[in-house]
Amino acid sequence: MGNKREEILEKLVSFYKSIPGSNGKKFFDDLLHESCENAEICWKKYEDNDKNAPWNYFSLPFIGKKYEGDLVCVAANVNNGGGRNLQETCIRGFTVMEKELLDNEKRYGYKYDPGVIQSFTNGSANQKHKLLLKKYKSENPKQKHFIKINFEKGMQKAVDIGDLEKPKKGKPYSGTELWHRVAAYSAILLGYSPDVSDDFDKLAEIYEHIIFMDAVKCSPATQVSEMTAAMEKLCIENIFFKELEIIKPKNILIIYKRAAELIKNNAYKYIEGSKDFPGTDDFDHCKLEIGGESVNVYYLVHPSRHGRGNRIGLFEDFAAFVESKK
Repeated sequence: MGNKREEILEKLVSFYKSIPGSNGKKFFDDLLHESCENAEICWKKYEDNDKNAPWNYFSLPFIGKKYEGDLVCVAANVNNGGGRNLQETCIRGFTVMEKELLDNEKRYGYKYDPGVIQSFTNGSANQKHKLLLKKYKSENPKQKHFIKINFEKGMQKAVDIGDLEKPKKGKPYSGTELWHRVAAYSAILLGYSPDVSDDFDKLAEIYEHIIFMDAVKCSPATQVSEMTAAMEKLCIENIFFKELEIIKPKNILIIYKRAAELIKNNAYKYIEGSKDFPGTDDFDHCKLEIGGESVNVYYLVHPSRHGRGNRIGLFEDFAAFVESKK
């Protein structure tokens, strides 16, 4: 691990441990819906069965091994899952953080297998995706496509050993195309051609150069992990913004509109760019002063917005937009 990565992680953990708990609980060590001082406000709408979230510990951001401060990617929150090393296990397939966390995988997160990076580099697993992408590009250059990073094997394993409750209907969570889009959009912001979207080896490497994190840390036990308005506002303003000030990225990519709205309306000094950021289009940009530094902040429509967020043409359109802001 590089010094930059270790330095950021140390500062973040120090910040998390400084946050006061409630009801005799420790914020960083106990379940968020029990330990956060805003829990009663944020979880007010949920019934007891929705609060049955044994995974709901504070998740550390994923920090690439080669991260040098260039880019932080921001999503909303996890979908019916969580744990201290969630992002790390999800992206790499195994935990490599602090030793005390490695000793308690069942408490701090599931071991997703094979993980995002391994999925990208596993040629046989992604051959179908490559062929579909080639077909879509040739026949429908502006239409939607899906490249779903599959976790079904690992999730089924978690069910088999008792780490994860068996779904009442259907199979365990099988994956999402978000991980492909995060890598592809990050590659564009780091200077690669939009054609990188179907270069799976390159996309796997991209993750080691970025930080990936959720703006909201709580994960209610509902079908789509629905957040309350209080969760969005309080978690983003009290924790997420402070994380950004510690990390000090040169660029931020937000794939979560509410976080984009709040960051623009926060006390950060506006420098230039879109004054109504994040606007109504599929992407937008502004420049803000965060932690005393000038930061490029980009918004991109979430890939779950079918017909908009998952169209192939979005890669080239976003690349041209980024180029125009240089």
